[in-house]
Amino acid sequence: MHLSRGTLALLLALTTPAIAQEPGASIAPSPAWRQAMPPGPVARTKITESYATLVARDAYFWAWPLVNMYNRRLANETVKQFVRAGPMPSAPINHLAMLSDYIDPGERIGVCPNQDVVYGIGLLALEKSPVVIQVPDFGSRFWVFAAYDTRTDAFVQLGKMYGTTPGFYLVVGPNWKGDLPKGITRVFQSTTYSGSFVPRVFQDDTPKDRRAIQSVLRQIMMYPLAEYDGKMKSTDWSKLPVAPAAATGDDEIKWVVPDKFFDELPSVFGRPTISHSPVSFGEPITNLKVHWQDARLGWRCRLALPLGLRSRHQPRTRPILKGVK
Repeated sequence: MHLSRGTLALLLALTTPAIAQEPGASIAPSPAWRQAMPPGPVARTKITESYATLVARDAYFWAWPLVNMYNRRLANETVKQFVRAGPMPSAPINHLAMLSDYIDPGERIGVCPNQDVVYGIGLLALEKSPVVIQVPDFGSRFWVFAAYDTRTDAFVQLGKMYGTTPGFYLVVGPNWKGDLPKGITRVFQSTTYSGSFVPRVFQDDTPKDRRAIQSVLRQIMMYPLAEYDGKMKSTDWSKLPVAPAAATGDDEIKWVVPDKFFDELPSVFGRPTISHSPVSFGEPITNLKVHWQDARLGWRCRLALPLGLRSRHQPRTRPILKGVK
């Protein structure tokens, strides 16, 4: 089975622990790279269908995670209270909500979740505020908190394998220069403003451990810095109000719709959801934005997408979800 880079990124987001990566550790382009790039589209260049198809493919695979996260964030911005919508919890932006037991296999938010952990989920909008992460005392229990930026790159090291101690941790955006409050153990800086936060806590499949785990689940919290007071907050996640969930079918929710991809891409670049620093994102974003200003290229890419991508994109998650009800 062949998977696109975007699908692999989402699979890794749900099924593997966060990979240790220091903030801002991206490799800068060579000094000669920018000098070799044209300042903009070359006048009178003939944009052929084959060229547009190659550009469309490159843009699609490179920007798939950006559009995916963009649409997840748009959906989350409508959430105003903590609820359990169908099989998954939902929280307002810059907060998280936890399940209180294993994830329901009927969920379609993401593919291939782990089967032996209790999940949580929260969406980040770090241009609005840094967020505080509460880490309770897990004792000998395995746990890991993963934070993913707009590209779905992991950028925090919080978990049993890192020797993380209980306390408060701060997640900030690319340009944050605020004062560090007293009591914060460590700061993690994202290279983008939008992202997701996914706690996972091991649970033994016994009634005894289902009861025992509740005390630590209650203290897993994420909230804006303005709500921080140095005291551990808690929520009984088993008592979340239940809201009806939209029907999703057998496939994963389609966060990236090929027919809308190139219409949404300018909005992804235009919102304060990503850092435009070339050190953080490399030259592809700059190069793509420059060439996108040429209306001919954008128009031809829209035509090229069905020919070069759509038939390859649609079946990706079906073999994974087949038979899961």
